[in-house]
Amino acid sequence: MALWSLKDADKERELLLASVIRRIYERNGFLISAVVSRLDSTTIGLLRRRQFLASPRRRPLHIIDSKKSGKALPELWPLSFLDTDFAYRF
Repeated sequence: MALWSLKDADKERELLLASVIRRIYERNGFLISAVVSRLDSTTIGLLRRRQFLASPRRRPLHIIDSKKSGKALPELWPLSFLDTDFAYRF
């Protein structure tokens, strides 16, 4: 799961996360991975309150696009190089 939201949309962010969790559990899911920029302290705080655990180590974000389309997926347009660990590694 990747979560993007407006800066002051705390209530909407909480409702969205609750809906995602409910939908996954209804379909017998038991694990959710969330991709969040390490600079997004608001979303990180929400995930921690909902019992999400941070990975013990940073992991790179790899975005793979089909050669057929020739362009990046619209759902991933809000991501930038700064949302990956590569921006802070070197």
